[in-house]
Amino acid sequence: MTSRRGTLLHVEDRDVYCRNGCQFYGNPEWEGYCSKCYKEIRAKKQLKHSQSETRAPTDFLKFEEKKSRQKSNKTLKNLIKRANTIKENATFLNASSGPVLRDKKASDSLALLSDDLHKRLGFKQELCHEFVKVLNNTLEKMEVFFKKNESMESMSDMVQDAYQLIYDKAIQVTESISATEAVELCEDFLISHTYDVLFGVLSSEEETRDLGVLQRIRSLHWVRAHHLDVEIDDIHPTVKEFMDEASTQLIFIDSKRSPREKLYCVIEAARNIFKMLQAAPQSKSQGGADDFLPAMIYVVLRANPPRLHTNIKLVTLFSAQSRLRSGESGYMFTNLCGAVNFIENLTAAQLQMPPEEFESYVSGKAVPTEDTLTEGARMMYHNMAALKELNLRQNRLADATQQLKITLESLQKDIGDQVDGALKRSQKAASHHEYIVSADVDIRCVPQFMRKKITRIEGLPPIPVQPDLLSPDNAELPSPLIPEVLHDEPALRIEPKSAEGSDAPIAEADLAVTAGATELEAGAEEKTSLLQPMNS
Repeated sequence: MTSRRGTLLHVEDRDVYCRNGCQFYGNPEWEGYCSKCYKEIRAKKQLKHSQSETRAPTDFLKFEEKKSRQKSNKTLKNLIKRANTIKENATFLNASSGPVLRDKKASDSLALLSDDLHKRLGFKQELCHEFVKVLNNTLEKMEVFFKKNESMESMSDMVQDAYQLIYDKAIQVTESISATEAVELCEDFLISHTYDVLFGVLSSEEETRDLGVLQRIRSLHWVRAHHLDVEIDDIHPTVKEFMDEASTQLIFIDSKRSPREKLYCVIEAARNIFKMLQAAPQSKSQGGADDFLPAMIYVVLRANPPRLHTNIKLVTLFSAQSRLRSGESGYMFTNLCGAVNFIENLTAAQLQMPPEEFESYVSGKAVPTEDTLTEGARMMYHNMAALKELNLRQNRLADATQQLKITLESLQKDIGDQVDGALKRSQKAASHHEYIVSADVDIRCVPQFMRKKITRIEGLPPIPVQPDLLSPDNAELPSPLIPEVLHDEPALRIEPKSAEGSDAPIAEADLAVTAGATELEAGAEEKTSLLQPMNS
């Protein structure tokens, strides 16, 4: 471990690895070894112990046999008095029967698991049936283990062998990720289905340690972040929010049934701890690994999760060991175990205070001076920080409101200009159109419906000839037809009736109209005769 200001809290990456140097994460529950090395060391110890028992003298064996017969002759009353734990009572009452794990619920769950493995991971039905068979055999062996009252370590070895067998079968037909997911799904079923029995036995075994760490954390309620040499401004609202979320996730560990769900809570707690280290605006901490362990210790002290050792042991024994030896979950879980181990063995030297002062705080005979007004001062500082944060948010909201007002005014002006322009264009489109016609054009050449909409202007230039008509390709084509007036017609004149009622002007007007119509018809026939040769 490294030292900063004389403390022993800050660790390097090498301090969380196995004592054998195998590059896997170690664990205090495994005496600092990884699961693989710890299993090998424990197997060697058991082999050595069994060999020493086979070499024991015959007289000693007879003495042990006599002693065991004497124990078996004890009365029921003495046996009940000797049973100090839940496990011993359960062993006495259920020595012959044991729990039934292969029931209808297990069959239904296995069918759903097989279908999930087939549809979700794409395994063939035959391979899924092999997985189910392995799990059924594991449940059968677990029933035997419970009947024989075997140790949890032996049962863990058997379960880990089942995980490895499933992985070996899956890796033959798929990639490593899918094989790992298959093991996780099988693990979820196996441990969730047997959780009540497993957790009950482990809880009875770890009951004393659970109560011990619970009381230990209560006695260390006075420890603050500066005692652990880490900068955590737990008065800051954002920091407090992340700390509360991390504490909640640690408490949720006890409510989850599978090791993977418990590890997920540990990971979520660790992520919130990293956010907590980075949240304080004036914090010098970068939220690195060097500050993570003391921050984890501080959050555990604040949360005081229930049945810590029982949950840790369940994950340690029955989670897939590959998940604990490496990766994010392995690193976070190792730090949690290290935090619990540190709390149980915390001394005055690690907090840099005199032993007498430390013992007085732990026993409750004295309270640190900064905690004399803990409730009132903490509430006051928290409210001040909340008001400051609220003021900053209000200022940001006012600025955003002003900017929005300016944007809306600009948008309103733009929309108004566009509407005015559209209205002007529509009025112009709906207004009376006039057609400009040269004064030289005879009014009779203009259609009747356009005569009221024309404006006759003197001296308009002649209509230009289209450029394509001047091209060499069109040189031999006849000139375009230009309408011409064949006869100059006098203007039509209609005079009103005379006062005396004479009909002479009317007759004269009728003759003029008839003459004009006759000449128009003659001109039209002449134009038609001129056009016939060209059309032919």
